[in-house]
Amino acid sequence: MRFIHLVVPICLAGCSVFNDAGLGPENALGGNGRVNLAGANQMLPAGIESFDNPTQLAAAITASYGAVFSTACTISTTDPVPAAIACVDNAAKSNPDGAQAVRNGVTSELLLASDQRCNLYFAYLTNLSSAIKATSSALGTVFGGIGTIINTLPATRIFSGLSGMSSGVGGNLDSALFQQVAISVIVPAIQKARDAERTSVLSDFSKSYADLPLGVAMDDVIHYHGLCNLNNGISFASKAIAAQP
Repeated sequence: MRFIHLVVPICLAGCSVFNDAGLGPENALGGNGRVNLAGANQMLPAGIESFDNPTQLAAAITASYGAVFSTACTISTTDPVPAAIACVDNAAKSNPDGAQAVRNGVTSELLLASDQRCNLYFAYLTNLSSAIKATSSALGTVFGGIGTIINTLPATRIFSGLSGMSSGVGGNLDSALFQQVAISVIVPAIQKARDAERTSVLSDFSKSYADLPLGVAMDDVIHYHGLCNLNNGISFASKAIAAQP
C-alpha cells in the first residue's frame, strides 16, 4: 500500500495541467511565456478582453465618446451600459458623423477583444487534447512499471489494471471531446464562419448612425463572438461536409 501514496501525487500532478495553476492554455515548458504547445501567445494583455463587467464596457463607450466629442458623457452607475449607449444616441441628433465614429470605434475594440479571446480558445482546445494524451500515457507507463517492479501478485494485478485503465480512459476522453478532428476540422470551421461575419460587421462601418445605431452594432459583435464555441464549430463542419459532392 505504500506505493499508493506515491501514485496519488503523480495523478494530481498530471491533472494539474487542466487547472489555472497548472500549465494553462498559454503556458508550456520552455516557452518562456512567448509560445505554447498550440502556437504563439497573444500579443495584447488579457485586460483587452474584459468587457464582462458593465462598468468596463460603459467606460469603453464613454472613452470613445470623449475622444470624438471632446466632452464627458455622464452615465448612471446603476445601469451604465444602456446609459452610455443613450448618450451616444443623443449626440447623434446634432452630430451624426461623430456618433458614427464613436460606434465604429467601440465596435473595433469589441472585435479586437473577441479575436484575442477566440484565439486563446483555439490554443485551449489544442493544449487540452495534448494534455489528455500526455497525462494518460504517462500514468499508464508509471502504473505498468510499478506493476512490473512489485513482486506480489495482487499488487501486480492492481497496477497492471490501473495502467490499462489510464491509457483507455485517456483515449476515450480524447475521442469523446474532440473526435480527433478538433484541430483539423472544427477550428477551421469556426474561423471560416467568423471571417464571414467579421466581413459583414466591418462593411457596416460605412452605414449612417441612423441606419446602424450603437446598440445594434454591439449586438452584431455579440453574435460574432458567440460563433466561437465547440457546438457551432461542429455544426459548421457538419454542414460543410454534407455540402460536399
